[in-house]
Amino acid sequence: MSFALNRYTAIGAVAVGGIIAVIVIALFFRGDNAISFDEIIADIDAGNYEDALSELDRAEETFEVAGLTPNVAWTYGERGYIYLQQGFYAEGIDALDRAIEIDPNQPSFYNNRALNFQRAGRLDDAESDFSMALQLDPGNFNRYVERGFFYLNVGNAELALIDGHTAVNLAPDEPIGYTLRSDANIALGKFDQALFDVDKVVELTPGQWAPLITRAITRNSAGDVPGALADLDAALALGPPLEGKRLIEGTREVISQGTGG
Repeated sequence: MSFALNRYTAIGAVAVGGIIAVIVIALFFRGDNAISFDEIIADIDAGNYEDALSELDRAEETFEVAGLTPNVAWTYGERGYIYLQQGFYAEGIDALDRAIEIDPNQPSFYNNRALNFQRAGRLDDAESDFSMALQLDPGNFNRYVERGFFYLNVGNAELALIDGHTAVNLAPDEPIGYTLRSDANIALGKFDQALFDVDKVVELTPGQWAPLITRAITRNSAGDVPGALADLDAALALGPPLEGKRLIEGTREVISQGTGG
């Protein structure tokens, strides 16, 4: 997800920037060539990256003239996210370097640079940036989830589990923290503990078929084959799309082969 700038940030900056900023922002939001934050974010979310990059270039020029430095940082941050989605990790890192140089207190800049670092294979730098994002935003459970999945992806399930514990404590009604913790426990072979968290995910996401598949796999790993097959039946009864049905049947086949059925 990109990190859209709140429009009130721009409005507040205008109040500080004076009459020149007022005029420039008026041009940014009005007229034949006007663009808006909403348009840029909509293009990014829709995958219209070239259009978004062009709009960001125009926005940067506008903000530079107005002296709206935080907004200039935002344009570089959005470029970093776009390059991440395009697989241009070096370009993403460069853009986010610039964003952080301008505004070093925005945790999302560090988080997205960490993702670029991770995919570029610069794991130490990625860990450092994930931790910096967390340091700047310690009350946000998502920061622990983001770093925890990084640890899990690089094979450090113990640290992932620690971040999972913290995420659950900060946001006990959010399923993603339990998902992280269950995945970490599965990686550590602690299936009974993983099942506790998977049960919680199912409880927090009623009517969703995917968590039931996850619980079926976890139950099977813990030796509860009947429970696993019951979860697959329940997932199928929810009417998943074709790819979901294929996943369910594929999982059922693997479980049946493991039992000699």
